[in-house]
Order: sequence, then structure tokens, then C-alpha cells
Amino acid sequence: MFMKYENKIQIISTDRNDETSEESIEAEVNGSKIFCFSPGLGKRFVDRKEALVEIKLLVHDIKKSEQKEKIIESAKTRITNKTKVNGIVVHCEDFSIVLDCGMFVKIKTDGKKFDVGDYVHAEGRLDAYLVEKGAGIFDVNRKESQ
Repeated sequence: MFMKYENKIQIISTDRNDETSEESIEAEVNGSKIFCFSPGLGKRFVDRKEALVEIKLLVHDIKKSEQKEKIIESAKTRITNKTKVNGIVVHCEDFSIVLDCGMFVKIKTDGKKFDVGDYVHAEGRLDAYLVEKGAGIFDVNRKESQ
């Protein structure tokens, strides 16, 4: 069973798609700017607040890397958010890994096998999932009393 690998992120800005309830989020984690999505399961991130999240990469490409450094390159395009990460595998389970690339990222490896200590390069879309309620989350189901 996966241990929790959490990241504290600083929300810079959010943009909610009312049709899908997804949020596009611009945030900062450990000094790196990232662009990610949140599935919008009744909760919304709040601009300029911190939130504790698990981050997953929906992988388009993944491979072992000769580059022995931690890298996060995240860009917002017209259609989606695209991220490239390079880092060290800190946890493996079946065909999923946790990569430390300056933040912890969970990745399904599309059937490829990696070991703890391997350096991996992956590209895809980042998704952020709430770990615990905090100052950076607004519960859209909560009724305001005032």
C-alpha cells in the first residue's frame, strides 16, 4: 500500500470549468511554479492560500534517465497543462512509483518496471488531490451562515 507522499503548495490562481467542475491551478511548490488540475469533487482551491495535496502525473511518456538531478518544468498551454519531471524513485509498488523531483509525484508506469533509486524522466498532466482540509480549500457544499 502506498504511503502518503504529500506536498504543501501555495495557490497562485485558479480557473474553474463549470461544465466539468475541474479547476486549472497555478501554484508554487518548493520554489517551482506548476500548473495542474483538480477534479473539483465539491471543493475549490482558494487563490493565495496554502493547501496540502497529493500530486499525480497522468503520464504520456516515461523512461529511465541518465540525468541525475531533480527537475520540474510545467507549462500551461491553450488546451491543457503539460509537465516534465526528472527525479529519483523513492517508492515502487506494482507498476506505480513515487518520484522525488523537488516535489513528490505519483506516477503509473504503463507497465514499465522501475526500482527505488532509479532516475526517471516523465511527461504528462499533473493532477492535485486534497489531502486534508485547510485554509486553501473552499467547500462548495458548505452553507455560509452570514
